[in-house]
Amino acid sequence: MMMLIAAVFFLVHSPGGSEVGLNAAEISSIRQRAEMPDQHEDVRCVIVMTNGLSIGVTETCPDVIRLLVEAEKKQGAKQ
Repeated sequence: MMMLIAAVFFLVHSPGGSEVGLNAAEISSIRQRAEMPDQHEDVRCVIVMTNGLSIGVTETCPDVIRLLVEAEKKQGAKQ
């Protein structure tokens, strides 16, 4: 029996403007930026990965969710 495993990747941006590709299956939670002195002021949303890594991005959380849903829909259409 052959199994097809397809990763769903989408792009967000770091505070420095670099593109960051994320695997949707590795996202644990998406949280609004907390007002903390150690976070870059351009961070608008924090994505927590299953390995515990927190990634601050310039997109808003609703935008991150929209990008995630769009990427999953595209992937579903390809299968």
